[in-house]
Amino acid sequence: MTLIKLAKFEREQATCNSERRRAGVIQHFANSVVKFSRSQAKLNSEVVQQLVRQYA
Repeated sequence: MTLIKLAKFEREQATCNSERRRAGVIQHFANSVVKFSRSQAKLNSEVVQQLVRQYA
C-alpha cells in the first residue's frame, strides 16, 4: 500500500512528463505486488485446507 500512496503523491506532484511516467510505472508495479500478495495468500489458504483434509 505504501507504493500505491507514493505513486499517487508523485503523480500529484509531477511537474514534467518523465515524473508522471515514473509515477505510472510505480503505480503499475504496486498494483502487481498487491495482486501477487493476494494470490499468494489465497494459495497458502488452499494448501492449508488440503493438508487439513489429508491429515484429519
